Amino acid sequence: MPEAGGVRNDYDEAVTPLDVLALIGEIVSWIGFGAGVPLLLSGWTLRFSDGTWEPVEIAVVRAGDALRARWFAGGDFRERRLRRGEAHLGEGWHRGYASSRRPDRLRFVEPPATARVCLAAGWALMAAGLIGLVASWIPAFL
Repeated sequence: MPEAGGVRNDYDEAVTPLDVLALIGEIVSWIGFGAGVPLLLSGWTLRFSDGTWEPVEIAVVRAGDALRARWFAGGDFRERRLRRGEAHLGEGWHRGYASSRRPDRLRFVEPPATARVCLAAGWALMAAGLIGLVASWIPAFL
């Protein structure tokens, strides 16, 4: 329908379901890529800064008046005094985790899953962003 002055307005047509699909795809792609990239970068930064943790067997022994942890990692025997929060473990064999990057670092609990969660969420959002991007291109080819 021509407007005043004889110029046709291209937006006089009804919105089709393909247009709605393209709009939803565009929104999903912006959200997916916008949140996925920072999550992936955070996850990779956490993983590379902390490194991996290898499971080790730890012997807790009494040396004088203190409990000491002894373990084998990085091709050498390691030893350190138990921290205050670890004193409840008592003497004996325990399972722990030694840093592969710095074998003198030891923990008795499983390493936090923060890096894995960031990476999994980042990849999921990136996949959603890619699907949204493809969906937003559908009207261009039909």
